[in-house]
Amino acid sequence: MPLRLQLFSKGLSENQPMLARKERTRSSAVNISALAPKKKTKTKKTTSADDLPALDPSIEQALDEEIIEDDVDEAAAKVLADLFSFDIKDYLNEGEEDTTSKALAPLSDDVKKTLENISHRLEASSLDSLVVDCGSIRTRLHEIQALIPDELADILTLAVYLEQHQFKLEKAKLKLAKRRERKDTEAKIQANRQLVHEEKSKLDQLSEGPIKSNIDRLEARKIELLAQLQECNAELDLEHKKLADLPRSVEEQKARLKSAIKNVADLTKSLKIIPGTDAQDAQAIKEVEQIRQRAISAIQQYLSQ
Repeated sequence: MPLRLQLFSKGLSENQPMLARKERTRSSAVNISALAPKKKTKTKKTTSADDLPALDPSIEQALDEEIIEDDVDEAAAKVLADLFSFDIKDYLNEGEEDTTSKALAPLSDDVKKTLENISHRLEASSLDSLVVDCGSIRTRLHEIQALIPDELADILTLAVYLEQHQFKLEKAKLKLAKRRERKDTEAKIQANRQLVHEEKSKLDQLSEGPIKSNIDRLEARKIELLAQLQECNAELDLEHKKLADLPRSVEEQKARLKSAIKNVADLTKSLKIIPGTDAQDAQAIKEVEQIRQRAISAIQQYLSQ
């Protein structure tokens, strides 16, 4: 019988009758009919506290030691496998054969139906309800516990005693809820931190220095704007005056235009026709200049003799 089940059965024996388990070894066989559970008698449904015995501390310590031993064996096997380039499992001396690996008798239809019923109840029930009361599912397991493999019985035994995990489940759910609440609170803290910075900035702006600086800046801007307004008003008055004087200005401009046209016409009439061209007149001047230069040159020549 597996060590976990032996220790677990020992802790349950004071409050919960357990059916005998099948033992598969090389030296002995068990009469299954002798292990079959007795016919159930109708009793009142017990509370979850009655179904849930407290485990002895020594049992819990033994379970932990077995788990640690299994982990050490597995780690040692991995280390040995890494030391050699070939598979050494065929050369290791096993202390005992694994009885659970032997072929098992096929399950009867009634056992299969009961297993299906247990599976359906485990799937259909919520964890919250299972950790409060697994009594009905536990009863169905007791009916077939001697007729199923030890490995399966060990797994199902843990499942039908989920009441012992009620505190663990409620604690985990409570911690999840608190973490969600913490995340919400942290988000609010970040938002409020930003608000604190904004309010601090507003407080800093309430000091006298920045206010006076803003007053001076606005006063200078006011003077500049007043000057621009005065200039704008002057330009506006000028435009209004131009608009009022527009008819008279048009008449005066027409008179000036007529005078200019008349002046151009008079000048045009005074123009006289000049024969020849500029090139011809320039050639004539050049010829006269040549005569003058020849005379000067002749005088200089005679004086030099």
